[in-house]
Parts: sequence; C-alpha cells; structure tokens
Amino acid sequence: MLEILCSAADECLRRAGSYLKRQDGKGRMDLASRWKDVPAQRKFQLFSALSLFLVFLLLFPILQTVIKEYYVQLNPSILAEQVQLISKGYLSPEDFEDARPERLLALERALAEQGMGQLRVWDARGEVLHAENHSMIGLRFPENERFQQAMLGLTVIEVDPEGKAGGNYQQPMEIYVPMLFPDIKGPAGVIEIHQDVDTLTGILHTTRVKLVFFFLVSLVILYFILNAVYAESQRSMETALRELRLTSAKKNDFISIAAHELKTPITVIRGYAQLLQLKGRGVPPKVREVLDTIEKETERLESQINEMLDISRIDLQTLNFVYEETNVRAFLEERAGDIEQLARKKSMTFELQLGPGLGSAIIDKDRVWQVILNLAVNAIKFSPEGKRVWVKASRDRDTLQFSVRDEGPGIPRQFHTKIFERLYQVDPASTRRQGGLGLGLAICRGFIEAMGGRLWLQSEAGKGAEFSFTVPARRAPS
Repeated sequence: MLEILCSAADECLRRAGSYLKRQDGKGRMDLASRWKDVPAQRKFQLFSALSLFLVFLLLFPILQTVIKEYYVQLNPSILAEQVQLISKGYLSPEDFEDARPERLLALERALAEQGMGQLRVWDARGEVLHAENHSMIGLRFPENERFQQAMLGLTVIEVDPEGKAGGNYQQPMEIYVPMLFPDIKGPAGVIEIHQDVDTLTGILHTTRVKLVFFFLVSLVILYFILNAVYAESQRSMETALRELRLTSAKKNDFISIAAHELKTPITVIRGYAQLLQLKGRGVPPKVREVLDTIEKETERLESQINEMLDISRIDLQTLNFVYEETNVRAFLEERAGDIEQLARKKSMTFELQLGPGLGSAIIDKDRVWQVILNLAVNAIKFSPEGKRVWVKASRDRDTLQFSVRDEGPGIPRQFHTKIFERLYQVDPASTRRQGGLGLGLAICRGFIEAMGGRLWLQSEAGKGAEFSFTVPARRAPS
C-alpha cells in the first residue's frame, strides 16, 4: 500500500512539474492564489476526505490485528463450532469406534475447502484414527495434555505450540476440538487441526471483508455528516454575518446622520462666540475667557464629529478621493507651516526633510495631508516640550513614502499592531489628559489602505516613534 501511494505521489508531482513548465513558457504559476480562490466548503470537503482516508490507513491494520487476536485467542469457541458443524456432517459417534477412511477423507476435503490445514482425528481412547502422516494411524497418545483437555469438553487453541515459528507455517496453530453429540455423554473423539493463523479464510476472512465494508461505510457516512454540519454552520455564520453587516450599516447610517445634524448647531455656537469676541470690545475679561473656552471646545467637538464621520465613511466605503496632479515638494513646503505653528506653541523644533526626485504625482493631496497632520499632531501632543519632530518625504519610482518622527516616550513593540485599532489606547490616562477618541490612527490607516498604500510604525519604548506610510504616485498622462 505504501509503495502504491509513493508511486502515485511521484506521478502527481511529475505531471504537476510538466504542467508548470508549460505555463506561459516560463514555468511560473501562482498556485497560492488559485488555492485562495477555492471555496471554503470545497477545501473542507478535500481535507475531511483526506483525513478520513488517512484514518482508514492508520486504523484498519490495528483493527484487523485486534480482530484476529480476538477470534484466535479470546473467542476459540467460534472456530470450534465451525469445525464441529462441518465434522458432524461427515462423522457420527460410531465412526469414532469403527473408522471409515472414505468419510475421514471427505471430512478432510471439506475442512480444506474452508481453509483448514492438516487434519488429525482421535478416538476417545487417544488412538489416532486419521492423520496426514499415515504412519501415525493406529498409534495411541492418551497422555497428550491437549488431548486430555479436549476430552474434558474444552476447546484448546495454541499458537506456535513448539515456540518456534517456521517450516510450512508462518504462525502455526494447533486446534483440539472435542466432538460432542447429544445422544452420548462426553466427547466421542477429538478433531485436531494444524493451521497457519494467517491462512484462516473462514470466519477471519469473512470478518475482514465485513470489517472493510462497514469501516468504509462508516467513514463515508461520517464524511457526509461532517460536510452537512459544516454546511449548516456556514449557513448560520453567513446569516449572522449578514445580520451583523445590516446592524453595522444601520449604526453607521445613524452615526453619519447624527454627526451631520450635530455639525450645524456646533458651527452656529462657534460662530456666535467668535462674533461676540469681535464686537464685544467692552466685554469683561472673565466673559472673554468663557468665550475662548466655548470656541476651543466647539472646535474640539467638531473635530471629534469629523472623526466619527470619517470612520462611518470608511465602513460604508463611501470615501471620496479627488486625485490631481501635484508638485509634491511645493505642496509639502506650502502646508508645513501648520505643523510648525503647532510645534512652536509647545516649544518644539520642527524639521521638514524632503528627498530628491519627488517630482509630480497624481494624488489626493488633501487626504494625504490629513494623514500627515494627524500623525504630526499626535507626535507633538505626546512629546515633551523642547523636543523635535520631523516630517520626511521620499520617492521610489511610482511610490511616495511619508514619515513623521518624534522624540517622545515611544511605543512598546507589543502595541505596534493594536495601536491601529479603533478606540485602542496604549496609555488611557495620558490620552484622557490630551483628549481624543482614539480613532485618529484607525482613520489614517483606512485612508491609506483605500488609496492603495500601507501604514506602519517603528518604535521602541523610550526612543521615540516613527509612523510611515506609502501611497501610489500615479503619473500624469503624457
């Protein structure tokens, strides 16, 4: 069986290699992507069928051995019953007193047809009535221990009785079967069979066939049960997923509508606060301080509402991008003053480092700047006073890379992936002091991935942090 499997595997590999060499004449084929396209249920069917086949290969030899041991050693009466049943069709109690050679030869042929080996027939006195070795006929062996046990009505089966396998048998076995008849008391004689365990074709062979049949049927039934359970779980999961998506869509719609509705009154409040500050020259300092607080808090609230709107658009996949040809260097130099002002308020130094060959690219510069500004605001917010913050830009063919680096406390490595999750905060106490919902980095990642780029972090505790992202630098048509 192992040789067949190995040869089959070699043939499959050979054909697969030939097929790959024919693909486009280059010998390349993206098998991984093809495997990903296979439906999940097909994958499960394949793996379950393969697993059950391997279970069959592993367990069947064990079960076969157990069955053989059971019939040969633990249940000898079954073999004895078979021998008795066949023998009673040819011998009567009188035949053990007056041996009839033709009946004994017919019995020998009948037992041979059932896979039995050499036959020896004893009468009740221990005299050999029939044997393959004719010189033993007429000899008496009443002192034979196994014969004596059989005359007590016990079936005796002994595997490898001499303790040395070999000769004509791979695994020799002697069977002493007492011949019991209803009309007489005690055995009329003993039937002795010399047998090779591995050549039993009667009960053992039938049992093997039944075992294979029922085992295969059980595996097939188990295969269909597993696939039915998997299909039902898939349907339940898809139903739950649809309901979850529907709930999520309703939630996002509610957030979007609520945020839009909140923006109007907040804009009015901030506008009136600014108007009072401009026209109220005689406003007491305490009132002016209150107006400043109102304006700052409405700006903060408006920023948080905008974050909620951005998250909602990312979930609903309704982000709109406006791509236009942009001189990358000029665009960054023009807007860098916003970050410089924020850094100056905290006595920090800001540096803009632009690599060579930035050139022009078709990008959504407002979205790109929103990500840079968000990362820079975080860098300034969480860095001590007097430190530095950098914004870097470089280009590699059709890819633009931007980085924001700071000299803050840094972020431990175990938080590098979690920090991009929504509402996740490495230090909640610090975040509460600084303000914010914990959505900024999730929004940045959503924007960048929607534009076909990626966002990542390089940082160690106590050594600052550097957030980097890439976007495709689409070229203007010539």
